[in-house]
Amino acid sequence: MFARKSLLVIITTLFIKGIEVITFFLATNKYLETEFGYLAIARSLFTFFVFFSDLNFNVAHVTKMAEKSYEKNTYFSSYFMLKIILLPMICLAFFIFIQIEIVAGFIEGSLLLEQTIYMLILAAIVNSVNLVYQGSFQAEMKITKMQSGNVIATVIKAALTILIVLFVDGFLWFVSLFLVYEIVTLTINILFGRYFRFTLASVNRNLMKGYLRFGTLYFVNSIMSTIYTNLGPILLKDVLGEEALGVYYVISRLLYFFSLIHTSFYTLLLPKVASSFKENKMAELQSNILVYQKYMLILWGTITIVCFGSGTVILKLLGGEYKNQGLVLLLFEVVTCFNWAWTPFFVIILLKEDPRFLLFGFISLAISCFSWAFLPSIIGILALDFGKYVANFPNDILVIYFIYKKYGFGKPVRFIAIILLLVSGLIILQICLGMNRMPSLQAVFFTGAILGSFFLLLFVFRVLNRVDLRFVKKVLSPRHLVAEMRSDFKYNESIPDRKKDWKN
Repeated sequence: MFARKSLLVIITTLFIKGIEVITFFLATNKYLETEFGYLAIARSLFTFFVFFSDLNFNVAHVTKMAEKSYEKNTYFSSYFMLKIILLPMICLAFFIFIQIEIVAGFIEGSLLLEQTIYMLILAAIVNSVNLVYQGSFQAEMKITKMQSGNVIATVIKAALTILIVLFVDGFLWFVSLFLVYEIVTLTINILFGRYFRFTLASVNRNLMKGYLRFGTLYFVNSIMSTIYTNLGPILLKDVLGEEALGVYYVISRLLYFFSLIHTSFYTLLLPKVASSFKENKMAELQSNILVYQKYMLILWGTITIVCFGSGTVILKLLGGEYKNQGLVLLLFEVVTCFNWAWTPFFVIILLKEDPRFLLFGFISLAISCFSWAFLPSIIGILALDFGKYVANFPNDILVIYFIYKKYGFGKPVRFIAIILLLVSGLIILQICLGMNRMPSLQAVFFTGAILGSFFLLLFVFRVLNRVDLRFVKKVLSPRHLVAEMRSDFKYNESIPDRKKDWKN
């Protein structure tokens, strides 16, 4: 079940992120800020290494494998072959790049820094191989297998972190845990994915060309996304000041936790939409998209109402500056995230390798450049992400038009208008009541009352009904959740492929 599998992703992701926060807090009490500065540099190189050693082939692999046009080992072997070709070249390129940066003085010539960088590069190499297995599990929608390696590795890393922080001296020991994490994850992935077998005979050149074509389209969009997501703070550092950038970073991390549910659903949208198109199940796809839109808009409305009612309460926990400068940024970014509901449409455009997919990234980049150049003195800290979030409005209109014109569905239906109007009205009510100026307990009480009214009105206007209650109850059922996890370990679909390989 799509919703229950998404719930598994959410639960495991929250567990992993929660453990990471706790262990990181323990480490900050022992190691110096300089050492964490080294780790920040190494982590940036880690991210770039993983990106260039994959070039978005993982997305292509998930979507192509979900179509099931070939045997599983054909997809696995073809993707693995791309890794075998890319990894040596990227390793050599990064080694040369790091040495040039050290000689030129852009990276401090510290032995600990070099050791930290190379330890993280080793971890990135293992991570890049892990993507082959995790992408294959994702394409099969075997979420328990996809997340098991990460969960087990997180627990082992957390235990080792406690031991090292309490009893072992040397920052490099702490850094080595990133490599341990990736090795444990790969070990579990190989164990659960042992029915995947790499063979040269299974490598398909046409499939590899398809990966390259798909990856190129996604690669161009990723470059634009990287620019409009990360360049703002660099360009506006002197204009806004380092304090404002610190507030921006914290608020962005806060919104990241809100968006975990959306990200979890996106993980499964790729294989789900790809398989629906391949099997020509258009009626089923349309029905699933409507359900997705309804629950995603309700989630967005819930988060928005909570932030408008208790945003100051949340930010008070972070300190005065976050409360003073961060509230408007938080509310702005939350309100403009309504486009989560139309994510399946963007996925469809991507999966069909439609060049118009690049238009969405270009619009976001263009508005971002305009806001960085002309708006900082007017809207202040909002200028950092103004373009990225304002672009949701034209992008959503365009994607709805593209989908309706080509596939005949996608026009906004009744429940979408009702939810948008209800949330807008309740936001106006919260502003009129001045809830951002209320004492904390009073603000929380009124926020709860308004949130309750929101769900009551959803039932009054028949956006929600008993069917939805039964659906949610079934999704959250521990018995059904355990059954879903067990189903991911059934090998009956994979055994024929393996026997065929043995015969060959």
